[in-house]
Parts: sequence; C-alpha cells; structure tokens
Amino acid sequence: SAHVLNNLGSTFQSLGYIERAIDCFRTALAIHKKNQDLSGVSASLNSLGISFAETGDWETACSYLEDALDLRRQIGDRSREAVTLSSLGRVHTRLAKFDQAITYFENAIAIQNDIGDMLSAADTLSSMGNLYRQLHRWDAGERYLKEAIQVHKQIGDKAGEAEALNNLGLIYRALKQNETAFAYYQEALELHEIVGN
Repeated sequence: SAHVLNNLGSTFQSLGYIERAIDCFRTALAIHKKNQDLSGVSASLNSLGISFAETGDWETACSYLEDALDLRRQIGDRSREAVTLSSLGRVHTRLAKFDQAITYFENAIAIQNDIGDMLSAADTLSSMGNLYRQLHRWDAGERYLKEAIQVHKQIGDKAGEAEALNNLGLIYRALKQNETAFAYYQEALELHEIVGN
C-alpha cells in the first residue's frame, strides 16, 4: 500500500494538490520505515523534498532531499542518486547557494553520463546553463546550454531541445546580440510547434 500511496501522491502533485501529495508521501514514508524498505523510504523522502520545493519551502525540501540522497548512496541506487543530486542543485539554486548547486549538478552529470542516462544528463546540463545565466556567467551558460542542445538532439528530445534553445536565446538577448537571440527563439518556437506545447 505504500507504493500505491507514493503513486497517489505523485498524481496529486501533478494535479497541483501539493498538501494532499505531502500527506500521501508522509504516510507512505511511515509504512516504508516500518517495513524497513530503504528504497521505498528514499522514494518517499525524495517525493517529499520535491513537494516542499513546489511550495517554496526550500529549507525543508533540502532536508528531505539530503536524507533521500544519503539513503540512495547507502543502497547503491546510482540512477536515483543522480535524480536527487539534480533536484538538490535546483533547490540550492533557489536558495542562492550557487557553489553548492554547481557541485550537486556536476556530481549528477558525472553519474548520468557514467550510467548512460542521456535524457537526465541533458536536463541537468540545461539546469547548469540556466544557473550560470542567472549568475551572468554568459560563457559558461552558453557552453552548458549548447551541450544540452546537442544531447537533446542526439536522443530526439525536441521539447528539451526547444527549452534549451530558448534559454540560450535569453543569454544572447542579455548580451545585446538580438539577431542571434531571435534565431534561437525562432528555432525553439518551431520545435515547440512540432511537439505541440
């Protein structure tokens, strides 16, 4: 029943019912702990972290995600460890703890590349590019976003590619290179129209 509660919580979360999702994840967490199911505990902790991030409670989100990360490392679940590292990178970005965010993202990318999870690696590269854009470190932002675009193209992820192209356009707009920005926006728009979003 704990796995069903996690699934129900994820459904509530996707529908925007965050408090109901949190209730489901907390109940699932208690059941997983009682059953000594470390994988289930880590999943519930991770889901709670993401839910609290969606409410803007970044410190609580960070606490749950760090606990999930510890467990995922303990049980050797590298794929989910990378997911949690990337989530921690995004939370630390929101907390303006940029050095920590970069470290989390770099560790996530290393694992994602090592295990061949190219979709997640491309998403994490985009997050890194956006972080550097936010810091006005245009060269690094451009480098990571271009790498993300290349990976998104390679795996056929047009939605991810479009998002990265749009963000690359934002960098060129900030640099007052409006024609280049426009070209990236145009390419992003064409891809968004293809995928219908």
